[in-house]
Amino acid sequence: MSEEIKEWRQEVFKFAPSVPPEECDDAVLAICRDFCNYTKLWKVWLTPIDIVVIEAATDIAFVSGSPCTITSTDTDFTDYFSAGDIIVTDHETGETDESDNTGPFTIATGGAAANTLTLDAGDALVSETAGDSTYISKAVYPLTSTLGDIVEVRKCIFDGESLDEKGEDWLDINIPNWQTSMASAPSRYTVDKDRYLRLVPVPSDAVENALRVQVALKPLRTATSVEDFLHDDWLDTITDGALGRLLSMTSKPWRDFTAADYYRARYRLSRNDGFRRGRHGYSKARNDGITA
Repeated sequence: MSEEIKEWRQEVFKFAPSVPPEECDDAVLAICRDFCNYTKLWKVWLTPIDIVVIEAATDIAFVSGSPCTITSTDTDFTDYFSAGDIIVTDHETGETDESDNTGPFTIATGGAAANTLTLDAGDALVSETAGDSTYISKAVYPLTSTLGDIVEVRKCIFDGESLDEKGEDWLDINIPNWQTSMASAPSRYTVDKDRYLRLVPVPSDAVENALRVQVALKPLRTATSVEDFLHDDWLDTITDGALGRLLSMTSKPWRDFTAADYYRARYRLSRNDGFRRGRHGYSKARNDGITA
């Protein structure tokens, strides 16, 4: 359920009647985004994600060149990968040159064809003929939502098991080769600034709908409506924030800096309550110590 942003107009106009409707709507949307960004109250589960792996294929060859390629006689790579995907590889047997071709590699623009993966110009590998049992796994999964902009990842569950979130600096120090090591199931994850999720270790088994991710959202910049809980539960809070924003506009005839300070203070106080609710929920039970 959603509520149109213009539903706030009557509340704002009680205290700032000369504000144009468009300016009011812009301010309300900006405050809704700030409120959700700060409190993490709007949480949703993304559509379950399939883990993409080519498992134990013996027809995979690595070809050094400009650019480098990964080729196959029987595998249709377009069933698995697309341009821009980041992949890692592993061999079932311990070959002496195995470490040279683990990746991570990025598939070039237009680089995913039926029997050939073309890698980015900066990726290098060692030529290796087909015959060994080779795994190729998608290492990075983009996180997107059509409902809103992702603020942060709140939980990550792989095949029913919760994963621990770790930063890249921690992984660099504590897990050598964390970007390329593979195992049947990951135990940790990290998310970069572009909302790309990496599983650690990289999964070596393809599993449908294995990855479930809960994220906190904020409304899109282009939104004309927002989640109804913002109107039902936080009507006064959002109104205060919008008034604080509108009345502090220095070039506008409706400016009132004293009133703006008053409404901003009210908004920030109530927003802090929203932050606590985002952390502990609406029940009496507390979640102290939970970091997921």
